[in-house]
Amino acid sequence: MSTCTFTCHLRTAACMLLAALWLAGCEATGGRQVAVAVSAINYTEVELSSFLFINPETNAPAGGPPLLPYSGGGTMCCYELPQHWRPGIRVKLRYEWWDAQRTDTDYQFLEVELPRYEGEPTMLWALFYPDGEVEVLASAVDPGHPQWAGRERGWPVPSQAYRLKMWERDMAQLRFSENDYSAAALNTSPEALLQTWRHAEKYDSQDIAGFSGPDDPRFIKYRQKLFEDAVERTRQRIRQLEASKP
Repeated sequence: MSTCTFTCHLRTAACMLLAALWLAGCEATGGRQVAVAVSAINYTEVELSSFLFINPETNAPAGGPPLLPYSGGGTMCCYELPQHWRPGIRVKLRYEWWDAQRTDTDYQFLEVELPRYEGEPTMLWALFYPDGEVEVLASAVDPGHPQWAGRERGWPVPSQAYRLKMWERDMAQLRFSENDYSAAALNTSPEALLQTWRHAEKYDSQDIAGFSGPDDPRFIKYRQKLFEDAVERTRQRIRQLEASKP
């Protein structure tokens, strides 16, 4: 065998060895990295102000919007995960609950090892439960799918107590509006007429084009009819809401 032939075979063998080592390394590390969207589900009755995933190795962040109680949401981009699961994938999560009484931030932090995921993931999830547990997982499916791995199998369902609380809030707002419109319809003081006139000049000037001013009797009747109509619309909404009380 010539020196050239031997050298060529040696190079080929070395390349094959390096390729095998590279493939083994890829398998051990979960293959190539893939970009996944991030999302969260709030199973509680408290608003979540923010959530942010942080890669412990690179400090690269990926977060989503605030979440109302019993809701979910996220962003399309981007957090990097191995294409295939391997042991030791760690994820850091920063989150904060809404508190109207607090003026400063109160971030909470959690760092976990991702549980096994099957196939290539498309979403990194943070799941917030009423008992205080926070679950982090990666998945290619959403809640409700047979292969969904979250503790809760489906999307959030508001509790009876929360639905009643929201119903009472909405009813109180409608009752307040009803009283406010009723009082406005009866208030024909010069100050009230001028306030309505100036508002119309700014936002609905065409509606008052045929009136001479705020003291025009026709404008006074027009204004009264506006508020009476608002009262009736509000009462209709109250009746609809009464029919749907939880």
